[in-house]
Amino acid sequence: MFGHIKVANETGNPSDFVVQIRGRMRRAHEVARRHLEANAKRSKEVYDARLSFHKYEVGDMVWLLHETRRVGISAKVQKAFDGPFLVKLVKVKISEINFVIQLRKKARRK
Repeated sequence: MFGHIKVANETGNPSDFVVQIRGRMRRAHEVARRHLEANAKRSKEVYDARLSFHKYEVGDMVWLLHETRRVGISAKVQKAFDGPFLVKLVKVKISEINFVIQLRKKARRK
């Protein structure tokens, strides 16, 4: 009534036991791999659903992100964005996120 439950030894040979364990481990690995792939696919779908690209046209006003920070000045006090600037040209051949913007009314393009 108390203690361990006796399980009958289904295999009499230790090498058969090793073969069974290897088979079970292989199947467990395959199941885990399938679940991992399904979870990765589901995560990608959720991420892509939340992702949005803005389609800018010539004449739209945009903000310019300062990706580099100046050394010696805290990033907290530096401006993250500059602008707004006017979109002058959309370079579709390169990608949909590269634009030529005009910094000032009579300034050079960037």
